[in-house]
Amino acid sequence: MKGPCGVLFFLPGPPVLFDNKTVPFPEKYEGVLKMALLEDIRRKEEDIYRLEEILALLSWDQETGMPEEALEDRSDQMAWVQQELSDRLSDPRWEDLIDKLGSSGDQKVWKKNLYRRYRINSCLPREFMSEFVRAASLSRDAWQKARRDEDFSLFLPHLEKVVALSRERAEFLGYEKEPYDALLDLYEPGMNAETLEGIFNPLQKELNPLIDDILEKQGDEGSQVSEFDTTRQKELHMRLLEAMGYDLKKGRLDFSVHPFTTTLGPRDIRITTHLDPRDFLNGLFSTIHEAGHGLYEQNLPHLWKRSVNGQACSLGIHESQSRFWENCIGRSRAFWEYMLPQVKSLFPDQSSGEDVDSLYRKANRVSRGFIRIDADEYTYNMHVILRFRLERMIINGDARVKDLPELWKSESKALLSVVPKTLNQGVLQDIHWSLGDWGYFPTYALGNLYAAQFRKTLFEEFPRMNEDVAKGNFTPLLFWLKDHIHAKGAMVSPGELVRDISGEGLNSRYFIEYLRTKTRDLYA
Repeated sequence: MKGPCGVLFFLPGPPVLFDNKTVPFPEKYEGVLKMALLEDIRRKEEDIYRLEEILALLSWDQETGMPEEALEDRSDQMAWVQQELSDRLSDPRWEDLIDKLGSSGDQKVWKKNLYRRYRINSCLPREFMSEFVRAASLSRDAWQKARRDEDFSLFLPHLEKVVALSRERAEFLGYEKEPYDALLDLYEPGMNAETLEGIFNPLQKELNPLIDDILEKQGDEGSQVSEFDTTRQKELHMRLLEAMGYDLKKGRLDFSVHPFTTTLGPRDIRITTHLDPRDFLNGLFSTIHEAGHGLYEQNLPHLWKRSVNGQACSLGIHESQSRFWENCIGRSRAFWEYMLPQVKSLFPDQSSGEDVDSLYRKANRVSRGFIRIDADEYTYNMHVILRFRLERMIINGDARVKDLPELWKSESKALLSVVPKTLNQGVLQDIHWSLGDWGYFPTYALGNLYAAQFRKTLFEEFPRMNEDVAKGNFTPLLFWLKDHIHAKGAMVSPGELVRDISGEGLNSRYFIEYLRTKTRDLYA
């Protein structure tokens, strides 16, 4: 074969056969062959992630600025990209390439992660995945219309379609005990419903008296009622993003109905938030939360960009980063020592009577509310347990989709002692089910538990961390997170990561003790 300058060269090929016996290449060529193999795998991986980034860009635009009449065309575009993606993900040549990787060091982990991805995608036919993406795109639009009109019937046929496809997805993937396990494993590798119940049941028992205790202690202290200009709110958010270390040259802040973070490229990590003129804390915590996700994505190992090793090791660990920043930092007294002068400079009239203690208490106000994304640290996990139990019933065929509104009311009363008055307070409040993300919700609660366990180790290693946070110096904190979590990507499993950092597996007692300490600090 001729190279670009007309010089003859030969591509490395398979071993030569003589008399049905394999004669290997001379040893000096083995390194060349190995390098060619690695480069071939990396090229194929990069193509896959480029297509995923294109799909993410189309989805981001749908959430932030797409014209209403463009929905059908957008659904076709996303379905077509998914077909191209499925072809590459399920290519049978992957298995042969993966088998040739080494069995030690980084290659061993790479081999395991590549095989997991190949196994999952080879089980899912391209036509099925194309139909799944198209149905989810249409379902998401129907969900928005149902929310607008408070009419579940507008959403019901689309949701039934997505659920049917999700059940079919579980059958394609396979499971040992129940269909829901197959979907849960997509987001939190190795996790199953039985293990989750073993975590959630005692957590629920511990949380109930804690919630009662803090509700009694906080009494009727009022929440904010002033008007907060949204332009100034955005300025406050931008200042905070810069202080946290979120790189705005590699990301941006936009606005959407349901805040989210998306990766459009290794140097293009975007977040969205919402602004409420009557509640500046709501939007602020939304931005901090999504920035936690964004920081994780921006600091994943660059050498493994567009590779399975360069991704988050699980959605629970991803959520631990957003919940850590939002709650362990954003709802701490030290954080409000830093934020008080910021708030007073931008909202002098609204904050005229505020001090650190008052803002700290408002940031941690607890209520048995309806909306998950507005929930406090004490009640939030109850919202997740509610969704987990409904998801499990629906996917396992123990309940019908049309019964979800009433099932939601029943579970909400049992777990939160409140019954939604509207569909938007209940079954229509989240976007996840419309998008086909069944099995996703439990990772939110796992993120809370991981975050509390990480926090204990971090503060033991850096006892002056609160002093740095009070000064707005988040650099030591970010460096610790980069070193212990971000830079490892998917080179370790969630269980390995937790043990490496804390010396033991996931344990909810760290979260409970964290809340007990906070209660004492808030209302000593």
